[in-house]
Amino acid sequence: MNVNATSSAYSSATGSLYSSNGLSGLMSGIDTESMVKKMLAGTQTKIDKQNAIKSQTTWKQELYQSVISDINTFKSKYIDSSYGSTLSTNLTSADFFNSTTSKVTSGDSVSIIGSTTAGMEPMNVVVNQLATAATLTSTRAMSGDMRITGSAID
Repeated sequence: MNVNATSSAYSSATGSLYSSNGLSGLMSGIDTESMVKKMLAGTQTKIDKQNAIKSQTTWKQELYQSVISDINTFKSKYIDSSYGSTLSTNLTSADFFNSTTSKVTSGDSVSIIGSTTAGMEPMNVVVNQLATAATLTSTRAMSGDMRITGSAID
């Protein structure tokens, strides 16, 4: 018996068991691969749904991490004095508020300057003398198209 003929006959017999549709059960011609896919369609839908939920959870997690990072940056810059926030930005430092004093001035009459050491009690401004209305007097009579500019009559 020829060895090549035997192996050739074996490969042709086993080759007919395999097809483009997968391994056919006893060469029945049934498309078992599509049958399995149809049977697992419900399971695949559940898997797809869970993958979508996983993606959404990952996106939410990234957003939360971004917000937490922004909050930590704000805290270290404006609130936490132990991590290098300077007096000019540290909102919990009295020196921050001393550096941002309020100042109200009105000519030479009133000047108000606030600081962190100022009390919470109301402040009163005492007026010793009221201002008088401005007047302009002249020895020349006004007529025609004369104008008053500054302190002179043109």
